[in-house]
Amino acid sequence: MGFMLEPYHGSFRKRLHSKPKFYYFDTGVCRALSRMLSIPIKNSTSYYGDVFEHFIILECVRLAGYYFSEYRFSYIKTKDGVEVDLVVDRPGEKLLCIEIKSTENVREDKLSSFANIVKDIPNSEAICISQDQRAKQIGEITVLPWRLALNRYFVK
Repeated sequence: MGFMLEPYHGSFRKRLHSKPKFYYFDTGVCRALSRMLSIPIKNSTSYYGDVFEHFIILECVRLAGYYFSEYRFSYIKTKDGVEVDLVVDRPGEKLLCIEIKSTENVREDKLSSFANIVKDIPNSEAICISQDQRAKQIGEITVLPWRLALNRYFVK
């Protein structure tokens, strides 16, 4: 029916949230169980953002299962509630830290908490997967359209 996304357990100076998250194998199942199937998903709402995030995490895990079975997935949540949506441990490569934003125009101010967390994670690469039309750089974070990001990081 789904999978658990465990919290990241690396050498990280902040105290971390330690409960796993559960993701259903399909966003429709999650919507059906929450009795939300008949309610349209409206862009620019928190629910839209939640469904988009769920979809992206499912796609990353699914594609990695085909092409990179050695990848391990987790997330980070600090004691203050700041999150890194997805952390991908890629053997022999930098740790991939992913922030997921459903917006079509990611702004620097929306990535400040993410930037602060990832600067404390040694040997890591920070990306933001969004609905932007083009790739762009915001400080040390590469913002990528979701299709491009999935192809670049999870398809051989």
